[in-house]
Amino acid sequence: MKSASEYWKERFGEEPKSDNDKLMCAMMLEYAEHYQEEMQQALSLGAVSVSLPSDPMVLAKYLHDNYEQIAKRTNWNTQENCKVEFEDLPIENKNTMILLAGKLILDFVGNER
Repeated sequence: MKSASEYWKERFGEEPKSDNDKLMCAMMLEYAEHYQEEMQQALSLGAVSVSLPSDPMVLAKYLHDNYEQIAKRTNWNTQENCKVEFEDLPIENKNTMILLAGKLILDFVGNER
């Protein structure tokens, strides 16, 4: 797993500079470690059962469609260029969703297949 500073640099193209940036990195790392512990405990107790499609394109479309539906129900105004069918998304958005879907599949069910 990347460090919070490595993620920051990858995401923003620069090292964390200000004290606030560094605090955010520390908080990101603490949150990630806490979340990872909770997930491991839940999985070891059998409390979580994950079943995802094996095709990242299928999961990416599902995530996009459901995100937009939930956004409408909760009055969240998403970007206009994203209020389209998955196939019509801007290529950057579509590729990001496909990569996220692939990561979900690998991280949560990759070892079980």
